[in-house]
Amino acid sequence: MKRNLEQLKNNVITLRFGVIFFCLDKVLFRTDRHITFNNIFYFFKYSITNSRKKGGIIIHTEKIRQLARSMRDEIIEMRRYLHRHPELSYQEHETADFIQKKLREYGIPYRSEIAGTGILGIIKGKYEGRTVALRADMDALPIQEENDHSYVSVHEGVMHACGHDAHMAMLLGAAKILKNLQDEIYGTVLLVFQPAEEKSPVGGAIPMMEAGVFEDFMPDVIYAQHVWPYLPAGQIGIRDREMLGASDNFKVILKGVGGHASLPHLTTDPVVTAGFLIVSLQTIVSRSLDPRHPSVLTIGSI
Repeated sequence: MKRNLEQLKNNVITLRFGVIFFCLDKVLFRTDRHITFNNIFYFFKYSITNSRKKGGIIIHTEKIRQLARSMRDEIIEMRRYLHRHPELSYQEHETADFIQKKLREYGIPYRSEIAGTGILGIIKGKYEGRTVALRADMDALPIQEENDHSYVSVHEGVMHACGHDAHMAMLLGAAKILKNLQDEIYGTVLLVFQPAEEKSPVGGAIPMMEAGVFEDFMPDVIYAQHVWPYLPAGQIGIRDREMLGASDNFKVILKGVGGHASLPHLTTDPVVTAGFLIVSLQTIVSRSLDPRHPSVLTIGSI
């Protein structure tokens, strides 16, 4: 497993970008022409070739668009169902059942119960070629939804507030389209449904890797996506380095000595100490870290 982790680090470029998978114009197909991507996305040099010997991509813009249009209502309904039924990290059992039901419906084989509730769908193309993984996260957040639309969360205190419902619907849509085009694919597509993404740093990708998600198929490249409401509809964001930040958590406990408000000199006041600590911690970013490297430190609650 350590070897697989190192291999993945060395051979896989992971991207997070706002793109609707079921509207992709190009995926794992082959061409003898130079590759263009119609403002959708591109593979890096080692994952692209226009050689028929090694495999590559062919442009199927209109065919994929037609399939996407035909699935529009289904994908919207999947997203709304998942939004109505959010589940917290490592509790995504109903969500996993729904995804597996859809994969069976589409005729896509899969492995389940990876790192608990994770799922790996597998679409083998008709021809030999490279392996591409597409990833979506599954878990919701402990937030009370206060919307009033028809698909509001039915679970008290749990909400898909980070877009993972959309991510799963996107990937299921992409899965159905790719299955329809299976006889034209050179290589293999892996559909990674990842639980507990919100449980960083102990959740998400690492438990799935430790559980052997890529034991049978090691991807040459992984694409992950994330909705981003600050971009206009129809636009995506992409860059050739990190797109979003990894996160870690910390907890500080301040212990004081109580007393009367009129006798502060006889107390150790943790409230004042906390105020100084909150301000002082911000200097880690402004004074201790290289300003050329993006970083954020947030005190989320007291």
